[in-house]
Amino acid sequence: LQPIDPAKLPASARGQQRLANPQGKNHYKDRGRTVEPVFGQIKTIQTLTRFTRLGYAAARSEWLFSCAVHNLCKYINHSTGRARTQPA
Repeated sequence: LQPIDPAKLPASARGQQRLANPQGKNHYKDRGRTVEPVFGQIKTIQTLTRFTRLGYAAARSEWLFSCAVHNLCKYINHSTGRARTQPA
């Protein structure tokens, strides 16, 4: 048997391989502290659950605008010492 090229495996199988060892599990745990909260805040606080504009370029610009709003709110909160600012 020849070894299977990981690039030819489906994404789900590659993810399972990464999570099979302790280092991969620790790396995945870090997502809960780094990436996932941002998506949750954009989804709940900004109520961005779907894009309102059609087309890839329009949806991408809407996403980038939401990310900019998120970052501005973080900047304002940290610079003024306030707990949380919800966009209007």
